[in-house]
Amino acid sequence: MTTAYEQAATPEDLARLWVDRANAGDADGLAALYEKDAVMVFPMGVEHVGRDAIRTAFAHMLQHYTHFE
Repeated sequence: MTTAYEQAATPEDLARLWVDRANAGDADGLAALYEKDAVMVFPMGVEHVGRDAIRTAFAHMLQHYTHFE
């Protein structure tokens, strides 16, 4: 990822950035919201370790869901 993404300063920012990036189909931007060594569980019971794995999970999700509120 070489794009400099806006980072969340507040929980409200995080929600806004997540929805904006998801609606734009931006898996890289979604992954950028997570620390390099973060662990995400999605869907329930499936663990993704590290930003690259999180990016892959979001890319797969965005193939199936295209609009978020």
